[in-house]
Amino acid sequence: GVTSYRLSAQVSRTNAALQRLREQQEQMVAADERVRSQVSSLLHDRVQANMVVLSMQLNQIADEAGDGVGTRLRSITDELERLRKFDLRSASQRLSPDLRIIGLQGALDDLQKFYSSVMEIEIQLDPSFRDVQSGDHEYRDLCAYRIIEQALLNAAVHGKAKRCRVAVEVRPGGGWRIDVRNDGAPLVDGRQPGAGSAIIDAWAHSLSGQWRLINEDGWVRLTVTFSE
Repeated sequence: GVTSYRLSAQVSRTNAALQRLREQQEQMVAADERVRSQVSSLLHDRVQANMVVLSMQLNQIADEAGDGVGTRLRSITDELERLRKFDLRSASQRLSPDLRIIGLQGALDDLQKFYSSVMEIEIQLDPSFRDVQSGDHEYRDLCAYRIIEQALLNAAVHGKAKRCRVAVEVRPGGGWRIDVRNDGAPLVDGRQPGAGSAIIDAWAHSLSGQWRLINEDGWVRLTVTFSE
């Protein structure tokens, strides 16, 4: 009767709203990756190239200058080269890691090194994860990386964590799971979701995953579960 019709209409409107939300999340993820790729290319190509040219020019001036000035200029070029080789290159790789070349393990190892001065991170990547059939292989790896990247950022910035455990697990019954635990400040009831939560939510739902963030046994624990 009328009640059934209204219920059906409400379900249809709810499903349509959920579909629009999923589309918006997919657009957000795609836009974020485009920006990251563009900035990474800018750092890798133009900024690095400009730093090389600048170093060459300074070295030429150092050759023409006296010993005292020349020595000081060469110390500056040495520092520029260190920044170019390590800091700039590392920033470019983290912005848009080429997972086809370095793999998920390599990308996670780079994150571990990046946070090593402020947070101890233990990473366990199930060797059989590469065999999981869950959408495009490269996209699945990127999804896992972006979720873990955001979880570590949240732990370091908001939780002031000192220890973090990261696991990417293949579930016995099928599917896979990301588990990130940190010893930072516990979650507070009534907290407002921020940009970090929105990013995790968008990536999780891009592969039909479900996630939760809870306090558990002295840890703040994020679990993201994918059924396939």
